[in-house]
Amino acid sequence: MDSDSIFYGELSTLKRQRSIYNVNENRTLLDYSDAFTEELNVQRNVGKSAKFLIYKCDHSSCGGLGDRLRGIVNSYVMARITERTFVIIHKVPCELSKFLKPNKYDWRIDPKHFRNKSSKVYSVMDSFKLPSKNMTSYFKEDVVYFKTNTDITKHLRMQLDVPERTPWLTRLTTADIYRSVLLHLFTLNDHLRRKMSVFNSKFIQGNRTVCAHFRVGKNPTTPNDVPRNVGSKDKLWKFLSRFDKPGNVIYVDSDSTDIKAEAKAKFPKRLINIEGKIVHTDRGKDDHECHGFQLTVLEHALLTNCDVLFLTISGYGRTAGFMRGHSRNMYCLQNTGILQCSRHTLHEVLPGSYSPQAWK
Repeated sequence: MDSDSIFYGELSTLKRQRSIYNVNENRTLLDYSDAFTEELNVQRNVGKSAKFLIYKCDHSSCGGLGDRLRGIVNSYVMARITERTFVIIHKVPCELSKFLKPNKYDWRIDPKHFRNKSSKVYSVMDSFKLPSKNMTSYFKEDVVYFKTNTDITKHLRMQLDVPERTPWLTRLTTADIYRSVLLHLFTLNDHLRRKMSVFNSKFIQGNRTVCAHFRVGKNPTTPNDVPRNVGSKDKLWKFLSRFDKPGNVIYVDSDSTDIKAEAKAKFPKRLINIEGKIVHTDRGKDDHECHGFQLTVLEHALLTNCDVLFLTISGYGRTAGFMRGHSRNMYCLQNTGILQCSRHTLHEVLPGSYSPQAWK
């Protein structure tokens, strides 16, 4: 397994024989290394003439982890198109570097390099408006603080100056753009990598991992959220019951402690769990020590490596599906039932903040 092609780290050395990263999904698209050969040679400019595009989350209302990863991916793409040095400032609920460290590109830059420069904040959540062309010259300021959770890559592909500046953007699907950019930027830091290794050795032990992400939304655990998949849990239990047999382990990731407790009662012999308190990244009120954010990052890392993956409508789950690298044994919950789905169509099958509604 090539450690350079791992976002959150290797799932288990015991699973190396059938690693998902060795799967060739009849690929006709460019893989990670081909898509970003030119990106690896990009040098950060921090001199006097440098211009910056900064993904900034230093207060609330940045969204959950799915929203933040989507914002980071789109901010990075925008930085490449506009030929700006990309920076991440993420302080809420804690410093991002407590859990993720740079992989191929170091997004940590001393603020002194962009002090006393002209700047402007562009903060648009859940919707976006951009010009129909000439994105390259859209920003006039030296420092652009960019905050969004909306996918704008489809629109940017159609701009005249994009193919020449970022040819990989026009050659990759949405799923592969996300996977390539996130692989380029992040890997688990050493502390969380050790935690994941201990978890793998203790609980997985070479078994097939059957994972589900079930987003409830507003519930006693996350009372400030909005309702999501209420009433669909029976479909989840019926699906997972097919795998309640030796050779499998089951993991249920949810924003509801009630769902997790019910999963433990239904699958006592198969269920595995990462201990920690569930806290919505953007709506929790008692996450001062970042424990909830750590759990979210670890659980998301696990989902990206699962052999079987069940998803509900959630940007968090969609991004895990994008990162998985293949579409084998991926299932999506819809109103009509559970269907097999592809990582390349998740943004349509499980819609969310991926399709801007209006353009200037």
